[in-house]
Amino acid sequence: MLSSSSIPLRDLRKLAWNGIPPPHRPIIWKILLGYLPSTASRHKATLARRRREYKSAIKQHYDIPDDTRTNSEQETLRQVLVDVPRTMPEVPLFHNDRVRRCLSRLLYIWAMRHPASSYVQGINDLATPLIAVFLSGYFGGKDCLDGEVMGDVTDAMLEEVEADTYWCVCVFPFSNVYICDSTFCKKHEKRLLFFE
Repeated sequence: MLSSSSIPLRDLRKLAWNGIPPPHRPIIWKILLGYLPSTASRHKATLARRRREYKSAIKQHYDIPDDTRTNSEQETLRQVLVDVPRTMPEVPLFHNDRVRRCLSRLLYIWAMRHPASSYVQGINDLATPLIAVFLSGYFGGKDCLDGEVMGDVTDAMLEEVEADTYWCVCVFPFSNVYICDSTFCKKHEKRLLFFE
């Protein structure tokens, strides 16, 4: 089905309901979340455009001097930087400094671009399964939670994972008005990681 020129979403949803084989999770999640179009020929251009847009957002919101941030922006950044080290403490992948930097950036940028809700605890729990699954896509669907793959992860790979995760968090239906409490996310994050 993934090799079709146009992927029938209704059929894909039905097939995905009972679980998605690990090598196919990254692409299927991106399609089902609406980040990628169902027309396969548009995937490459869509990814390139969205990843460029995300790089621009980093320059606009994150890679700026702290003295140019408002008090509110500084407080949001402080809260993100406090929460990221507490994110999935039992999972070695999320102890990695490079992964933590990516998570910090995408959460802060999300907050800046969603001022109605800004950053609240628990949004990090939405991003973690996406990071793990999208990273696994570079390793044939291999479980990356033990963090051992990080020695083989290039900066370019991690930049793509970060951008794709950011955009997928943005398309969650409850992203604009955050209603998913952390308890719900914690309870369901293992299911999300493995889409079983």
